[in-house]
Amino acid sequence: KTFTDAALREVIDSIAVCTGNLLEIVNYNVEGQQYACTVALQALTNVPNYLKVQKIDIAKLTETYSVENVKEMLGDVVTKCFDRAKAQQMSKGYIKLERGFATIPLPGIDVPFHSRYLWAGVMPFRAYLSKKIHAAQLNPDMLVGKYIPNLVAKKFDVSREYAQLIYDQTSPPRLDKVLKKWDQDNWASPEQRQKLAYIILVELLAYQFASPVRWVETQDLLFKDFAFERFIEIGPSPTLTGMATRTLKAKYEAQDDPITHPRVILCHAKRGEEIYYQFEDELLHVEAEPISDVAPAISSAHVQTAVAPVTVLSGPATSIDDVPIKPTTF
Repeated sequence: KTFTDAALREVIDSIAVCTGNLLEIVNYNVEGQQYACTVALQALTNVPNYLKVQKIDIAKLTETYSVENVKEMLGDVVTKCFDRAKAQQMSKGYIKLERGFATIPLPGIDVPFHSRYLWAGVMPFRAYLSKKIHAAQLNPDMLVGKYIPNLVAKKFDVSREYAQLIYDQTSPPRLDKVLKKWDQDNWASPEQRQKLAYIILVELLAYQFASPVRWVETQDLLFKDFAFERFIEIGPSPTLTGMATRTLKAKYEAQDDPITHPRVILCHAKRGEEIYYQFEDELLHVEAEPISDVAPAISSAHVQTAVAPVTVLSGPATSIDDVPIKPTTF
């Protein structure tokens, strides 16, 4: 329970520094519960196992020791675990990924997607996107405030601040040129808005495949700012719906209940009937005789109607004396 998001990031950074290998969190899926990492995986498996077996609590260590001392202790743990991984590789010729206390290997994925290892492919991917996306056909209003790029986990916008946000994270040359000549090229004008939206969109997509997926922050935007009631995943399997369901239960369900804010999380591939409201009506089956058999019986039946006699009173109406009302004492 004390192995928090911050503790995980510290372990990842320590392993990367001590081993000299690339190790990154490439998918932030469910805060405090699920993350995806890439490259130096065996060292990552051994370190949490060691911390678990030795009952080392990083959060509690920071209460007793300085941050520098804790990092030094963690570095010693990483070195021991990495030496063990190298020994295994030398003896067997390979490293077999095994499930640990806090790690689950994903065999078959041998490309470090969403890591800086793929940054060399950003330029050719940008060139490809530039040919496929036409600036003249782009409507910025379809994206502004609605599209949440995983690169920055902020709602899409066409502004200097948004361009600066992307540049601070990835330093793309095209945005560098735009920001340096912002006033000179009048990028804030309505005439430049469509072109600026095109440049921002291409940069967001070009760097996305080589940058972490910030799904935790994206979910927070969806749950808080959009305050949705129906979350629908379009895809072959309920991947994002599973993460969103866990996030809802962990962070937002307790807030939604007092204000009766219902939320339904659906996957298009699994629950299409509910998405399109295609429910089957429950029909009541009542057995009845055919009309052709009943009609002759009705026509041939002798129906008698009895009318009750009405009694009429004869004679003059009884007169009533006009007596004044007298007060009554109880």
